Amino acid sequence: IAVLFLDTQLRIRRYTPAVCELLDLINTDVGRPLADLNRKFEDPYLNEDVRAVLNRVIPAERDVAAANGNHYVRRILPYRTADNRIDGVVISVLDVTKRKGVEMALRGSEEQLRALVESVSDYAIIMLDAQGRIIMWNVGAQSLLGYTEQQLLGKSGDIIFTPEDRAAGAPEVEKRQAVESGRAKDERWHLRKDESR
Repeated sequence: IAVLFLDTQLRIRRYTPAVCELLDLINTDVGRPLADLNRKFEDPYLNEDVRAVLNRVIPAERDVAAANGNHYVRRILPYRTADNRIDGVVISVLDVTKRKGVEMALRGSEEQLRALVESVSDYAIIMLDAQGRIIMWNVGAQSLLGYTEQQLLGKSGDIIFTPEDRAAGAPEVEKRQAVESGRAKDERWHLRKDESR
């Protein structure tokens, strides 16, 4: 992790070796203002955030993207002396490029899955979160059951079960089966919006 210590005038006090890769620092840069240094990534809010941390003594965090495609999380914390006086800031920069790549790939996969599920009109496909709330409702579910996705997002998936199945705990049994084995299969009546079966 790249860590850089600045005084209240934004001059470099000390730094970890990892900072050298981000800022091209050398030993003689200690004492120089941060604004004089070359950076390998553009961080237009750095000086503004440093000043805000010094003035309000509230940490700041920001995602920063480099021109080369790397992504960083930059954090700024107030630097306190032993006698509890603010004497500068500590800037840490963490390279999160791999994590961002995984997040983007996952987001792309989720969008592809959503597009596929939404295009299926012959079958009702309903996706629930771990608490049993509806997070996806395709057009097949809308045509079969009568509710639009907007009407049911965030609501309990139990809504499609008959009152007697709800009373018997069928929704909970199916959720438990799905969690334990990856799927739950049933042959039962379900309710449409108009309460027909």
